[in-house]
Amino acid sequence: MSQDDLQTIVLLTLIGFVTNRIAYLLGYFNRPSYAQSQVRFVNLLTVFSIYLGFLFVVPTILAIVFNNLMVTYQIFLQFVSMIAMVSLLFLYIKTDRFKVMTGALKNPESTSSVWKDFGIGIVSLAIAYPWVTVMNQICNFFLKVIFDYETPDQVAVQYLRDSLDTKEKMFTALLTIIIVAPIVEEILFRGTLQQWLKRYLPVKFAIALSALVFSLFHYSPMQGLGNFALIPSLFVLACFLGYNYERQGSIYASMGLHISFNILGTLQILFFS
Repeated sequence: MSQDDLQTIVLLTLIGFVTNRIAYLLGYFNRPSYAQSQVRFVNLLTVFSIYLGFLFVVPTILAIVFNNLMVTYQIFLQFVSMIAMVSLLFLYIKTDRFKVMTGALKNPESTSSVWKDFGIGIVSLAIAYPWVTVMNQICNFFLKVIFDYETPDQVAVQYLRDSLDTKEKMFTALLTIIIVAPIVEEILFRGTLQQWLKRYLPVKFAIALSALVFSLFHYSPMQGLGNFALIPSLFVLACFLGYNYERQGSIYASMGLHISFNILGTLQILFFS
């Protein structure tokens, strides 16, 4: 490990302890208890079917139907597909006659406003970010020492860099990374999976297990051994996302943290990488 890497880990660890201590004194880790989750397996199956359908099935159908036009209109079709996926998810939530999914987004017992929830998520970036980065740095160090492996760019990072050649590609990439991905993933993993798990597990275990599934969902063969740095880092992030969701009883709190985390990562790529 180079001296710069060691200094970075030490500095971020100190920042993490300071921000977490301040958060503790301000009552951030005092989590209220809300009513038992009513999310059922059919809700879980539906939202994941929508997500996986747009992730795998829809692109295949578009490639078959449009064929050569896919090259010309690829960016436009990706944009339309993303909007359609988000719209369909919210349509399902809105039309749920049992109001289970509506309650999963914002617990009826939660008295804070949506904007307050979102703001708390943004502020909690200062609490979560140091530990996510420290985990990533430590994992990369062990990969280097044990396997002499230099971790490549993450798939999302490479996707953004490859999209910088045209304004249309860059707009679609930024929309995906900053807005669409956080909204969709929070509905899936916190609003649905974590809530469903709470029917069978204590809250802490539900947060941890949904965080594990979330991090494993980001596994990519293209990452190679880099997955052993990416997955633990995302697991730490997802634990904070899950806690924010439970603390506020609101999906908008975890969305605020997720969006601000992705914005910070995007800025690092665009201006410092």
